[in-house]
Amino acid sequence: MQLVELQRNVFEKQATDVAVLAVSYDPVQVLADFGTKNGIKFPLLSDVGSRVMGELGLLNPNMPEETGYWGFTYAEKHQGLPYPGTFLLDNAGVVLDKVFERSHRVRMGGNVLLDRLGLNALGGGTVVTASGPAVTAAAWADADEYFPNQVMRVTIRLAVEDGFHVYVPPNPPGFTGLTVEISSQDDVFISPFPVPTGHVFSVEGFTEEFNVVEGDIEVAVPFYIQQNLEAVTIPIRITYQACNDTTCLPPVGLDLAIDLREIRA
Repeated sequence: MQLVELQRNVFEKQATDVAVLAVSYDPVQVLADFGTKNGIKFPLLSDVGSRVMGELGLLNPNMPEETGYWGFTYAEKHQGLPYPGTFLLDNAGVVLDKVFERSHRVRMGGNVLLDRLGLNALGGGTVVTASGPAVTAAAWADADEYFPNQVMRVTIRLAVEDGFHVYVPPNPPGFTGLTVEISSQDDVFISPFPVPTGHVFSVEGFTEEFNVVEGDIEVAVPFYIQQNLEAVTIPIRITYQACNDTTCLPPVGLDLAIDLREIRA
């Protein structure tokens, strides 16, 4: 579904100078039907028998174990499956970068892949916001729609009012550090992610040193949805304490929610 996502959520939303060629072991007619059904505009190339992919050393020798891991029975159709991957070439055909993944099931979504290759990710889902003392929060996913097993991101951006800062761990006892919590649900898997490290800040009269951040703070949280759930809500809880040079405001919690709907190729 990575190809469908690239077409629907990236190339149809904004012009791009990236040319895409996709190679598969599927026969020409299968690719033609797939391209017509999903509106794929870029070329889909057929490597029946995985000859070229084999010459490049891309075939996955662990398919019997992998199909078992995902609860399937290894069959003839799984022979010749490559590791999912992408090459980035320049206009002269020189490979500039490459990204390959172990699993044939869980793959990078279109925006994640473009960012990983150093290209500009395009598009973006509906922005939701919440405000508290000295801080405004906004959050959005790469798109409002998802394909099962495609890795997407929720981006969370905090705007801290001028003259204020928020604490980040490690912080002394009695002070609330910034936390961003997105709980995993059944079949919704959230990858670990760090909060900003900040810089050291001291207050006259205190022996402790604090770690703080100011201005705009952004966190990108990868996730994927394993099953066909149709509609999914991803809850976000942000806790922080904002202070200026003379005053600390009480700790605050902000709640946001990202709504996603499934699309099927």
